[in-house]
Amino acid sequence: MASKRVFLEIRENFAVLTLNDGDKNVLNLDVLNQFNDALDQVVQDGSIDALITSGGSGRFYSNGIDLEWLGGQTVEVANLFMSELSKLVYRILTFPVITVAAVNGHAFAGGAFLMFSHDYVVMNESRGWVSINEVHLPSRIPFALLDMLKCKIPLGLAQTEIIAFGKRLTAERGVQLGVVHKTAPKESLVECGMEMASAALSVGPLDRTSLGWMKRDLYENVNRSKTEFNARLLSKL
Repeated sequence: MASKRVFLEIRENFAVLTLNDGDKNVLNLDVLNQFNDALDQVVQDGSIDALITSGGSGRFYSNGIDLEWLGGQTVEVANLFMSELSKLVYRILTFPVITVAAVNGHAFAGGAFLMFSHDYVVMNESRGWVSINEVHLPSRIPFALLDMLKCKIPLGLAQTEIIAFGKRLTAERGVQLGVVHKTAPKESLVECGMEMASAALSVGPLDRTSLGWMKRDLYENVNRSKTEFNARLLSKL
């Protein structure tokens, strides 16, 4: 039986989703399935206005793909995983409530993709790096995920440093480049995320149907890329 690695807690009108495998919060098919199950619960609860995700109390928000697991899989399973990862990133990107990534520590590669797919990012002010490190592997970024990054990372220096150069960003540098919206002590990240969501809700609750439309329209090009990417992958299964 698979171990529980994704936990969901409801705090009034906030859902707090925590990745917690006790170590690096790596991503495999089981984790993606648990993540989607938690999102399903949020969708089913109409009282929830915002989703906060966290990597818990450890050193990592997420260290990205579980390479040890992936290395033992068939090509078909690996392709299925990449398809499901792109779908999850797009689901968070267009999720019909406000989303905040409370980044407690390092967010590398796939973990950074998850982080960037949120509406807001608040990051540990004293520890942690964000890195899209594919250039150092070396590996290309799947175009479905690259299009998401290009929507979320400001054009120019920020895209060059983060995507092309694969630089490791501290919280301070993330703020300077416009990809981290606030910093906070590690122990208060989730509460800070709730405050950010509450500020966005200051004009009143956001209709989920309308918010979903707005996000899907805003990121229409990401959906096209995701659909094409998945069609290519799944044709190989």
